[in-house]
Amino acid sequence: MTAIKAFVKGHPVISYYALAFAISWGAILLVIGLGPGGFSATPQQFQEDVPYAVPAMILGPGLAGILLTAFLYGRAGLREFRSRLLKWRVGAGWYAVALLTAPLVSTAVLLALSLVSPEYLPRIFTASDRTALLLMGIAVGLTAGIFEELGWTGFAVPTLLRMRYGVLTTGLIVGVLWGAWHLPINFWASGVIAGELSLAVFAPVWLLGILVGSLVAFRVLMVWVYERTGSMLVAMLKHVSLATFTFILTPPLGGAPRAGSSVSRPPPCYGPSSQRSPWHKEDISHDGRSGGGRLEKGVALTRDERTLAKRQHIAPVRGRVAHGCWTGAIGLTPESPPSSKRHQALGEAEISSESLGQNSL
Repeated sequence: MTAIKAFVKGHPVISYYALAFAISWGAILLVIGLGPGGFSATPQQFQEDVPYAVPAMILGPGLAGILLTAFLYGRAGLREFRSRLLKWRVGAGWYAVALLTAPLVSTAVLLALSLVSPEYLPRIFTASDRTALLLMGIAVGLTAGIFEELGWTGFAVPTLLRMRYGVLTTGLIVGVLWGAWHLPINFWASGVIAGELSLAVFAPVWLLGILVGSLVAFRVLMVWVYERTGSMLVAMLKHVSLATFTFILTPPLGGAPRAGSSVSRPPPCYGPSSQRSPWHKEDISHDGRSGGGRLEKGVALTRDERTLAKRQHIAPVRGRVAHGCWTGAIGLTPESPPSSKRHQALGEAEISSESLGQNSL
């Protein structure tokens, strides 16, 4: 016991991250293993297990932070931890920075990108049930922000600052490890294990997102706010804001509409007895521009359905999409189910920002 305590005292940051990752990754692996699809779960099965997997994973950072604080500093350390947690008397400007940075930056970027393509419109603008989306986003944000920051800001950040690391260095260290901590849930959601996405595609994109993604930059800002205020509460609110508005603003890119979106996919249909799909490659009418196309005349579609059609580079041949079935890729017809290679390519084309490490939990 003495040797363990000596090691932890000599290497508190390494010890903290080892414990936090062990708790989080162990918990989510347990949930995955007990889930309906096991370790070969598809992204669809993953969605069913999210309500259990995410809370199990989020326990790690906060639980590790509290345990190591008690182990190293005893009751005095826990009292100091509590005082930082409940410190609310800071300037109003700090609350504005904590709550408004994420939504203002995200909205500005998405609106600018929407000038290029309507696919980039903030998700809340196009959702069919905005109330449900907003409530779910708040629930996700509160859960992630409170439980994670008990560890990231409760233990890791102040420990690194006491070791004379500056705000930038501390933010970079915690930010990169914060992103890496999301690996199991990102990997599971991506469909790599289920064969829907190539590991050669997932790995470099995920790694790039971890090293230079928004989480690292946002963590540097969070460390700066904490260093100026000494308030864990303000850091939590900043994380809550990031997670909440990432959830309600990030659009379902890549042709993969998510819950709350006003665009939905009809079920795929294959086999000679199936009704002809309204989506067919051979019915595209190109306008001469690269990747361009136009919808056939006389087809009554909503704006969202037209956007989905253009995204797939496919034109409808009859009726509304809801009246038929959806093949999901150029060249697929009801009579020709997708081959494994084509299905894999389709999965790769539908990578969403959520499945590549952009999750801000």
